Amino acid sequence: MKLLHTLIIGILICFSIESQAQRKIKSVEDWDSFLVPSVGYTGYLPQGSDSIGFFHGVNTEFLFYVMNMPAYKGPSYFKVYGRFNLAQSTNLEKGQMFSYAMGVGLSFEKAIYRKFMIPYFGLELGGMYQRDVGGAFTVYPLLGINFISTRHVTWYLQGGYNYATNHFDVLSGVAATMGITVQFW
Repeated sequence: MKLLHTLIIGILICFSIESQAQRKIKSVEDWDSFLVPSVGYTGYLPQGSDSIGFFHGVNTEFLFYVMNMPAYKGPSYFKVYGRFNLAQSTNLEKGQMFSYAMGVGLSFEKAIYRKFMIPYFGLELGGMYQRDVGGAFTVYPLLGINFISTRHVTWYLQGGYNYATNHFDVLSGVAATMGITVQFW
């Protein structure tokens, strides 16, 4: 009989600890924001890098909408943004490349109750222009990870392959961006 009481008390303690842990886990707040600035650094290695060089430079993003809602039935993390980048070539004779895009990013997971290491995928549609080669419409599927993702700060790394519609063999290539979003309101 004493063993049965001990077992029941042990089970109740385990359920109590699990319930407290679930409350702590679910305490990650739901949030969404509009019109948030972001800044980052981009590296771009086009297929024609032997002739036009490797491009790198500061980019700016403007998040039109971003949300983190763990209880949401779809992706827990979602963002819609616009991006501008002015990158310098390692081949100094070739000058700069300007690129712009509208993009979307979605988390792979539902019900994310953590604030770090959140993987996501996305797609950007935009364009690029380089003086010696010309311009092109671009399609950029990407994968990324939010190292830190809170209401006020997000630190991320994303990369993928940028497909250019014109001058495909020169302008298409691998790109990667690391950036930080800071929300002051």
